[in-house]
Amino acid sequence: MSEDRRRVLTDEQLTEIATGLRELGGAKPMDSLPDLAARFGWRVLSPHADRARLDIGFGPTSGRVFAEDGRIVDITLWLTKGVPQDDEGRTWARDTFARWVGLLTELFGRPTAHIPGEVSAVRWAGEADTLILRDVDGSLQLTLMDNNWLSLGDQADTLAAEESR
Repeated sequence: MSEDRRRVLTDEQLTEIATGLRELGGAKPMDSLPDLAARFGWRVLSPHADRARLDIGFGPTSGRVFAEDGRIVDITLWLTKGVPQDDEGRTWARDTFARWVGLLTELFGRPTAHIPGEVSAVRWAGEADTLILRDVDGSLQLTLMDNNWLSLGDQADTLAAEESR
């Protein structure tokens, strides 16, 4: 890579965010988003009753929030930015993903699910929500998702896979 434009959260930042998200202990009201964002140092952009964009430090699309019935059910954060879509960039992303899986495993114990594929994911399920680390084509994401919302998404994915056969 001639000019490296990669930006990535540090292991310490990931630890702070993952621990903070896990401590939320279930879906929060959407109107608590400004306080939640202030706690993590994020900016809330384009807030609506059922969604908002976040700037977690990588620009205006580095995070998103979805809500259902006034409660936050999905917080997704892009932990990397500018990873080149070449062999070196993909290798770097895979190595960083593996390192972060190890870090999150130290924090939260063994993952409850490993999902291989084009979009690799590792999950740590809690009582009310699940923490998910994803590698989406070199873009690493951390999501805290309500377990009911996650279950509905998994069901939709299963149906879509069955229909494509």
